[in-house]
Amino acid sequence: MSQAILLGMGSCVDAEVQWDADALSELASQWQVDAGMGVEHEPVISSTRALVQRIVDCLRRGAGGEWHVDDPVILTQVSAHFATRVSLGGSNVRAAIALDRLGRRSTVHLAHVDDQVRELLPRSVEYLHHESAAPSYPHLIVQYPQGAVIEIGGMTLTAPRANRLIFVHDPANSELRVAPDFGEAAAHARLIMISGFNTIESEDLLRRRIEELIEYLRARPADAMVVYEDAAFHHDERRAVITRRLAAEVDLWSMNEDEVAAYLNMPFDPLDATAVDRAARSLRAHLGVRTVIVHSGEWALAHGDVSGLTPALELGVKAATARYVHGDQWNVTDFRRFPCPGPEDGGAVLADRIEALGGGHTAVVPVPQVQAQDPTTIGLGDTFLGGLLAGLALARDV
Repeated sequence: MSQAILLGMGSCVDAEVQWDADALSELASQWQVDAGMGVEHEPVISSTRALVQRIVDCLRRGAGGEWHVDDPVILTQVSAHFATRVSLGGSNVRAAIALDRLGRRSTVHLAHVDDQVRELLPRSVEYLHHESAAPSYPHLIVQYPQGAVIEIGGMTLTAPRANRLIFVHDPANSELRVAPDFGEAAAHARLIMISGFNTIESEDLLRRRIEELIEYLRARPADAMVVYEDAAFHHDERRAVITRRLAAEVDLWSMNEDEVAAYLNMPFDPLDATAVDRAARSLRAHLGVRTVIVHSGEWALAHGDVSGLTPALELGVKAATARYVHGDQWNVTDFRRFPCPGPEDGGAVLADRIEALGGGHTAVVPVPQVQAQDPTTIGLGDTFLGGLLAGLALARDV
């Protein structure tokens, strides 16, 4: 493995649900789900009713997230009510696909490999993995559009925004064995992305995997840049395990707006410039990294050392926008159709306000507000990351 861009750590096959409000309403009726008002949720989903309830409650709030499901049969029972399509998932894999669309080669670390994974992986992407007997079941991905309407128990619920929900039963990712040749791959890499530890169920195992990774990262060149992509942890208290040990190895720490709220332990409004500035400063101080990156549906932001990062943020935003409009089949032609918003655009005004509050330590790129007939909310952050890495590779002559 000699690619200059190395992307770890997990991977999966996704079963993407085709949105069907009637099917969801029928499921809710079948399992006696209510409208989700004031429902308390356990961190692990242990029944079909609980999974359907989670979908309904998140739609009502316009929320997204990811959860562990006790039994893969639950995933099968729900997916059987919908049309689905199969795709490759995992932040690193979707970032690799975005890089491929932008003409960049990479190496990915996979948690599980079979014929289906090999068939779906782009030919430009090399891979490494650790052999394991642990199975990997498709992750159930439910995305709903803004304005989606469902009828439940005589009540009408309308989604205030588009979002996606991820339901996982995946032993291969829960153990996430690190390939023994990861250190050799790191020794040749100039850009290294780390992600995927959010699905590990055992805290002791999580600690061991982090120590293994740090040991392998010691082989990286002195000028290599490490980017960490955060995630929705199945057990949120495990997030602190990552930050305590891994932050010292990371140059850019990236997350979405839901993950910002998880760190802050409070709601986060991406349209409030003062709140965004305060959150960016708090996150960087808490993590102790050189630069924090936040990507949202309104803007992408870097805070800290932001020298030369604006072009990379722009590439990330354009790639994610192309995926939002054209889905998994987006290409470089679609990518080139989306200019950044002009100074009169409302998003650009907000971005300028956030950037001004950063006092020279913040770079913000607004997201184009585009219309899509069938918008894709799955994998937008991952695709943003692929575009960001393409921009970093260009700037670093990788």
